[in-house]
Amino acid sequence: MILDTGGIIHLYGRYGVGKTVLLDKFAKQITGNYQCIMINYTAIEPYCFLLNLSKTLGMAGRNNTTNLVLQIQEYFKNAGGGIVLIIDEAQDLNIKTLEALKLITSQHVST
Repeated sequence: MILDTGGIIHLYGRYGVGKTVLLDKFAKQITGNYQCIMINYTAIEPYCFLLNLSKTLGMAGRNNTTNLVLQIQEYFKNAGGGIVLIIDEAQDLNIKTLEALKLITSQHVST
């Protein structure tokens, strides 16, 4: 599988058509220098979302949202290859969580 750098893909469809199955299959096919991170539960506050992401990355959680953002930014900056972040059920992200997501990814997405 060949991945280009940067960008966002939006996958949508009706309930029950297999979007999550497709995303899971896609994630399992990613090879090479890419690290795939899949977040499935998104109807949570920014701190909890970032804490979940940091734990998925194998990091110890920090004590507040700002520290989590800095920790995850540093992780992304030092990652050896590309990072593919898959957010299933992204429509459930609240605006503050989207803003936090923008902070951690904005320095690392090339267009």
